[in-house]
This record gives sequence, C-alpha cells and structure tokens, in this order.
Amino acid sequence: MIGNIIQDVRYGLRVLRKAPAFTAVAVITLALGIGANAAMFAVFSAFLLRPLPFRDADRLVALWDKRPDMRSSLGGLFLSPMSHYRVLMEQSHTLQEVAAFQRYQPRVAGPSGATKIKAVKCSANLLNLLGFSVAAGRNFSADETTPGRNNVTVITAGYAVDHFGSPRAAVGKSLTLDGAAHVVLGVLPKDFRMPNLMAGEMRPNPQLLLPLDTSATAAAKPGPFINMIARVKPNFTLDQVRSDIDIIAKPKGKRPLSINQLSGGEKTLTATAILFSLYLLKPAPFCIFDEVDAPLDDTNIDKFNNIIRTFSKDSQFIIVSHNKRTIASTDVIYGVTMVEQGISRVVPVDLRELAD
Repeated sequence: MIGNIIQDVRYGLRVLRKAPAFTAVAVITLALGIGANAAMFAVFSAFLLRPLPFRDADRLVALWDKRPDMRSSLGGLFLSPMSHYRVLMEQSHTLQEVAAFQRYQPRVAGPSGATKIKAVKCSANLLNLLGFSVAAGRNFSADETTPGRNNVTVITAGYAVDHFGSPRAAVGKSLTLDGAAHVVLGVLPKDFRMPNLMAGEMRPNPQLLLPLDTSATAAAKPGPFINMIARVKPNFTLDQVRSDIDIIAKPKGKRPLSINQLSGGEKTLTATAILFSLYLLKPAPFCIFDEVDAPLDDTNIDKFNNIIRTFSKDSQFIIVSHNKRTIASTDVIYGVTMVEQGISRVVPVDLRELAD
C-alpha cells in the first residue's frame, strides 16, 4: 500500500512539472486559502473558543446608553455620561460592581521630547472587577481619583522594564504626563488585558492606568462620556439585568434623580409622562387610570386633566377618582349608589347634556 502511495506521488509530481503555469497558480491558490483559513481560525479561537482572560468572565457585561433614534457605529449604542454610572453604582439590584473607564492619550516627557502614549483613565475598582492585582507596589484608591490627589499612575510590566529596568524599580518613580508629575504607585502583571468593548475593533493594550474622577461633582457636569463594564450578581440572568431599569427623571429645579428618590406626586408625573410619550407613538383605544390623581396637588391635577382632554381625541379614558376637579372635567360620571340595603347600582350622569 505504501508503494502505491509513493508511486502516485511521483506521478503527480511529473504531471505538475510538465505544466509549470498550472502548478504555480495551484500552489498560490492553496497558500492563500490556507492562510485565510488560518487567520479566520485564529480570530474565531481568540473570541469564541478561548475563555476571556478575566475572572468569572461569564458574569461580565458591557453597559451602553441606547438611543435608537440616533445613528452610531454600534447600532444606536453610545458611551454613557458619568451620572448614569453613579446611578448604577448606587441603585442597581442585579449588578455586583460597576467600573468606568475612558481611553486617553497623554504626552509623556522623555529625553527626546514629549511623545503620545496609550493610556486609560479608570475608576479605582476596575482592576479588582477584572480579576487582576498589581505585580509590584499598589493600585490607586478611590480617594486618589479626586482632583488634587490624582497625580498617580499604574504602569504595565513592559513599560516598567523598558523605562525603569524592572517592575520593582519603577515603583515610586515619577512620570511627567501632559506637563504634570505623576508618581508610579504600582506595576500591572504581564498578563493584564483591557476589555475590548468596541465590536470589530482591535485596540492596543494601554501602557498606563490613570485615575478617573467619578465623584458627584464630575457626574453633575455634561461630560466626560465613559465606557462601563459590570459584574452581574450570582444567580441573576442577563434578562434580569436588562429588566433592572431605573427611570432617571429631572423635575424642574432639581438634579437628575432615580424615580425611587422622588416624591409621590413627582413619581406620578414621571410615570404619566412616560405613558403619554408611548401614546404619541402608538395610541391605545382606551386606558384606565385608578386614583392616579391622588398624590397630585391642584395645579398638577389641572395639568393632568388638560392632558387627558387632549389625548381623549384619539383614546377613551376611564378614570377612577375621588377628586372633585377630575370628576368635574370628565364627560360622563358613573357613580355607585345603594338605594336598598345590599343592592347597589351604577348611576351615570352625562355632563355634556347638562352643559347643553
């Protein structure tokens, strides 16, 4: 059998030798095909077969702002304002921990002049969330993310070796970033990797980690816009995380608040505003309100009734209420009375007929 194989190989080589042009095309085609398949498998293996280099990677999720009405390279997904990070940190019931970060390119001073370097500004808990600890020195603390105390950095092992000789030698040294001196607090392990949240985009690993100001003062400003990554609590599913949505409202004259922090009247106004926003997109034939006006004051009850009157052109509203203002603004009143003991009946009154 081996003799037959050798004979076939020799015959094939003789045929290929007689047709050099065909042989060249065949070899190039095979080489391109094998190279393309190898590259595809490498990408497939890296993203789908190999586990991500993070602790409990199956519980990590990326968080984005979703705005379907706006275009983006990620299908309506956008970076988030710092205020959303603060709300998730303080009030999410399904997320164990949330970290924030943003890409940054400071200019680092050197013997040959200042050069740009890849860096990431991040919250103090990012390393712990990803499952990494420093190989030398220490990480920066939450207190060191505030302005005035944030001139510190943590560098990669490769950067430490290239610029200071070794990780331990780098700890305590100073780097001048964008004209300001920063103390090297620690050195990352060799296997450190930043999560790549941009689908289809490969980004190089940063060489520095810098503190990101996540304070309430920073959250009150229009920027910065940040990436967020979170760890889901044990025994919670991704669907439960998606459904754990806190409505953020901004009543006039107040800072943005979660709906859980609003008064009863403010909660009612926020909920009805969302409902009527949906009605603008897709009106329903009828809607039932049960004592919705109970927590409202007279001014807001009048506003509520005016909105009901506007939307009643396309929908029928059934309102259960004990408020005189609401009752007086309706078209038909249905009252329940008991003329005889144990026997009740509904008595309708059409206010439109009385107006005529």
